[in-house]
Amino acid sequence: MSRAFTPDEKERIRRALIDRGREIFSTRGIRGTTIRQLCRATGISSGAYYSFFPSKEHLLFDILEEEEEAIRRDFTACLESGVITPESFARWLKEAVSSAKDNPLIRCLLDEEEYQVLARRIPAGRLEAHLSGDIAFARPLIERLQEQGLMARYPPAVITGLLRAVLLLTMHSRDVGEDVHDEVMDLLITFVSRGLIEGGREGDSG
Repeated sequence: MSRAFTPDEKERIRRALIDRGREIFSTRGIRGTTIRQLCRATGISSGAYYSFFPSKEHLLFDILEEEEEAIRRDFTACLESGVITPESFARWLKEAVSSAKDNPLIRCLLDEEEYQVLARRIPAGRLEAHLSGDIAFARPLIERLQEQGLMARYPPAVITGLLRAVLLLTMHSRDVGEDVHDEVMDLLITFVSRGLIEGGREGDSG
């Protein structure tokens, strides 16, 4: 039986699990990571681990939410930068796509097989809340730009889904064609950016 931790110890251990977990999941993936490895890396027992997370997937999901929060901060900075143009929006979207493609943790959310491994252990309500959270986060930013005539007046949920679809396409280079994937992505990002930003300037009502 694991001993009781003080509040400070709990916070320190939880932070260590997230930090070490980020490293281990990045190199081993979901299926290659074990709770034993996570415990060894943080110096706690398996029994103690379960007082923080009910499974390795729950830990990974917390880590993924932190990773997505960084993307949200960049998205906010882009939309609140003062002057938003199709070019500046495209630059942000290209950076987001590059980050998603290079980040093995974000790929867990974008890769269907990895996502299914994760989803089997995470309550459906939490997964739904995560997706709803993306929309709730983006809605006020999008609506403000629409009110200013800077973004096309599509529903925020549609715009959020469109941006998610662009990110998802990074995981399907074989389906698109590996020899043309990068060019396809550049062209798609250009069209999306012009449609959303120039569409707003033209007063497109969707």
